[in-house]
Amino acid sequence: MAPTSEREGCLFVLLGATGDLMRRKLLPALFQLAENNQLPAAYETLLLDILAGDQTLFVHADETETSWRLYAPLLNRDAPPHPYPAGSWGPAEADSLLAGSGTKWSNR
Repeated sequence: MAPTSEREGCLFVLLGATGDLMRRKLLPALFQLAENNQLPAAYETLLLDILAGDQTLFVHADETETSWRLYAPLLNRDAPPHPYPAGSWGPAEADSLLAGSGTKWSNR
């Protein structure tokens, strides 16, 4: 998918930056990007939410910890990736997940 404008082409992810790190390093960097018109509109909204103390769009620490507890075993498995074309129903190997369960997959 192409960016809707040149400003929308920038993407970065913030993981758990809080306290002193956020105040001294992260927020100043974000505000500098905003001043230079390099910050995507979605991040401008997040910055305004930070300033207003609205955490609605942010993941809480317990959610992050639970996610890692769930996903880390999957990420650490020695399972090969199964590539498939964008827009398709996924790799053929996915069909084997239901094999023997008495359930059928429908690609409608």
